[in-house]
Amino acid sequence: ARRAKAAVAMGLADGETTGQVMDRLDVVLRNGRRQAASLVRTMSDAVAAQARERSFKRDGYEFIRYVAILDDVTTRICFDLNGTVWHIDEGPRPPQHYGCRSGIAPATNVDLDFGDVTLEQYEEAA
Repeated sequence: ARRAKAAVAMGLADGETTGQVMDRLDVVLRNGRRQAASLVRTMSDAVAAQARERSFKRDGYEFIRYVAILDDVTTRICFDLNGTVWHIDEGPRPPQHYGCRSGIAPATNVDLDFGDVTLEQYEEAA
């Protein structure tokens, strides 16, 4: 509401016609709707990721894999996290940012290294 009022005030102060002020206001509101839509999508994706993780735990999975959509708009953080495997109670979870399109998947037959420790050593130590 504050941005809408500011847009109207600026338009009137600049001597714009009612139609021009309405156009300016339309741009502000459209951008606001886009931001709101992005926030809603991001929040619902977070809830969905939490539900998936609970189902993975219930089904007995011990590890999850971070899965990013890789294309020309993938963020650096999601690109770097893509494919990483974490114990189900550890590690980062999507969303990492607004508009994040990443997800998690159960990891099976994990034969990756955890730093200098192999999965077998990790499991033996647990």
